[in-house]
Amino acid sequence: MDHSPLLRLSPELRNAIYEHLFDDAYAITLQDGKTQQALTKTCRQLREESLGMYYSLVRLNAHLDDGPATPLARWMETIGRENCLLLNEVNIWDLHMLNATLHGEETTQRFLNSRQRKGEVLVLRPAGPWLVDRGWYLKDLVMSLQTLGLSLRMFCEISEDGALPKLSSYFAIVPLDRVATTPQAHLMQQLEELGFDNEMRDDVMQQIRRSVDGIGNYQEVRLGKGRRDFFLVLKGAELVTIRQTFIPREEDWLF
Repeated sequence: MDHSPLLRLSPELRNAIYEHLFDDAYAITLQDGKTQQALTKTCRQLREESLGMYYSLVRLNAHLDDGPATPLARWMETIGRENCLLLNEVNIWDLHMLNATLHGEETTQRFLNSRQRKGEVLVLRPAGPWLVDRGWYLKDLVMSLQTLGLSLRMFCEISEDGALPKLSSYFAIVPLDRVATTPQAHLMQQLEELGFDNEMRDDVMQQIRRSVDGIGNYQEVRLGKGRRDFFLVLKGAELVTIRQTFIPREEDWLF
């Protein structure tokens, strides 16, 4: 490709071509090996200078089919931190409906500015409290973003009467506010991103300190929150897996 006529054009003209090529009204469905536009696969130079623009312009659909967000989480780990921040729009679907929409940094700022011009006030709030109560299907995505030094924030509308912020299904991918410097701090930050409050995080640390090393230093920590139990599998201070179960009400057992 070193002798390609495209590479002999000026960078500005090539960027204009990329923008025209990638700017499409139709969303692209994320599929293994079939997501990226063909131009990004032609040669290393074209890939390096066009891939970021590709992610910043296209709209992507991720279909979870009522399952966890694990495939989407792995895809984001694969494309890396910088490309995650460049993402224009990722729509997360289950079998029946649109559940959430994710935006990278630049799109987030445009969205905030456009709503401000209309006289509306939007703020970005940590998604953790919503996640632990209503959005647990996104836990794998939040964990993967946290390992990349990124966080998920929810767009919330502030009303003039000072009422509680109105929640939405729109989320921003942003850099973490702080960098964890120890394994324990990393674990606490991860649990905070998942919506665990101070009491729950303290409970985890106390159980870690009290426990004896298991096979291969793996241990399971159990937490209760309302009618739910959370089970965390840890290796040292590293969170390996996490799941939850629901405790049925007494009347649920009545026929």
